[in-house]
Amino acid sequence: MEALGLDQVKISKHLNYMRRLGVLTAEREANWMIYRLAEPVPPLLTDNLASLLRFQEEALPFDEDNARLLVILKRLADKKQACPKSVSQSTLASACCLTTI
Repeated sequence: MEALGLDQVKISKHLNYMRRLGVLTAEREANWMIYRLAEPVPPLLTDNLASLLRFQEEALPFDEDNARLLVILKRLADKKQACPKSVSQSTLASACCLTTI
């Protein structure tokens, strides 16, 4: 939520929509819902990212999101806060930073 600057309800709706489209998989771990990119990466996702990048002339559309994510991950590391067992910080970074996929 913090990395994207959006509220929880909006993000949950988008994640559920992406899961129904087959872009994400989801599993429950205690109170957490863990989302991952479907494997293999669906063409729908790669086509959409390619379209976004093609029409972007100055900054990549994810630059601000990535910058916020790096701040969050550093804060988590500094505070030694734990993510759910199955989610490492590198998993969070790769899942959230789609430009690295």
